[in-house]
Amino acid sequence: LPYEISLYWHQYPYNLGLPFCKIRALISEASTYVSVLTIVAFSMERFLAICHPLHLYTMSGLQRPVRIIAGLWVVSLLSAVPFAIFTDIDYIVYPPTNEKILDSAFCAMLSNPEGFPLWELSTCLFFAFPMLIMVVLYGRMGMQIRSRTQRTAELGVRNGSVNGPSRISQSRKAIIRML
Repeated sequence: LPYEISLYWHQYPYNLGLPFCKIRALISEASTYVSVLTIVAFSMERFLAICHPLHLYTMSGLQRPVRIIAGLWVVSLLSAVPFAIFTDIDYIVYPPTNEKILDSAFCAMLSNPEGFPLWELSTCLFFAFPMLIMVVLYGRMGMQIRSRTQRTAELGVRNGSVNGPSRISQSRKAIIRML
């Protein structure tokens, strides 16, 4: 973040060197990936808590979340390595002479590596696939809450007044809307 903020004051030429350029690309991609994976992990925890509460209880403890978070960081860092490899210091070329303008240096990955669809793979693995997982998980959570409400009604259990919907029924509807 400090580097990204510094770009507002001094964007060109890039003068922090190639190693920092590659480290910045690695950290930037890895932090994005770990954010997405953490949201998916929280969604899975919610799913387990709502749909399989006893199973979640048997897996509780401090070591489990520490291992999950460490695993997410390892996967994120390893997945971000190709971005660090292919990021480079680039220059704008002056068209009439095809010379690099040295004062135009910037750190970026301008093109997809040949034969390796890096951006497409990243989009699928860290956007589309996590989104699909979360849609399925939250859909199943909503169905589970709704079926619990219907089973309670079928059993004839009433948790409210005779004249209107119960407070529990209203809160479950609010939970389903939130999901």
